[in-house]
Amino acid sequence: MERLVKYCLQEIKQQLKRKGIAYADIAERMRVSEITVKRMLNQDDISMARLGVLAEIAGCTLSGLISKAEEKLPEVRSFSPQQDQAFVRYPHLFQYYTKLIELQRSPAAVAERYNLDDLSTYLYLRKLEDLGLLELQADNRVKIPEVVMTFGPDSRFVRKGVAWSLEQATRALLDHDNQASNVTMLFLPEKHCDELLEEISKVFLRFADRQLDTYWENLWQGDVRQLVLFSYPVTSKYPEYDVIRVRDGDLR
Repeated sequence: MERLVKYCLQEIKQQLKRKGIAYADIAERMRVSEITVKRMLNQDDISMARLGVLAEIAGCTLSGLISKAEEKLPEVRSFSPQQDQAFVRYPHLFQYYTKLIELQRSPAAVAERYNLDDLSTYLYLRKLEDLGLLELQADNRVKIPEVVMTFGPDSRFVRKGVAWSLEQATRALLDHDNQASNVTMLFLPEKHCDELLEEISKVFLRFADRQLDTYWENLWQGDVRQLVLFSYPVTSKYPEYDVIRVRDGDLR
């Protein structure tokens, strides 16, 4: 939904610019301030009623904008139980997959960043191909479906990741560890993100001083939120959550 709204607002802003309609004109018509207009055009939680008014002012129909947005948005799929189980068994495989998506689907870029040899790269890609997540081509090139992958509500990998992140958060707060390291990243449905944030907030309320330096970042892709679970001064004691070199047999 958030991506739909964002797309509609982008189209509306382009139409307003083409027609030379100023923020002041919109503000007068909607009986709000120019600051409010700017905020409406650059936020994702705008109401459908206001979005419809903005579309009308720009000379568009809201239904037309939404239809165009739905055509352009990528398909969203859930990892299969087999894929989820593989990530539970090999968390570094999931990290490799996310970095592959992040780095423009380039195995060479992932290998360079994480100092992977050709064998490790091939083994990662072969396992992901066996799981149906990509097609391995010559010279370790890949073809990856243009879809957004997320975890289902019964994901064991999500439960494991949440437990691990809460453990890391609690340890960092109690030990006052000051060595920085980003821990893990998951793709979660919005509902699960909200539940997770609530659980982690409880940890902070119980153990943390309000002045502690914490960092949260939420990114939206389709109908799922890419959530950095926990980024805090803490040394990771779980190297399997990093992209690491693997040998023949490590992913079987």
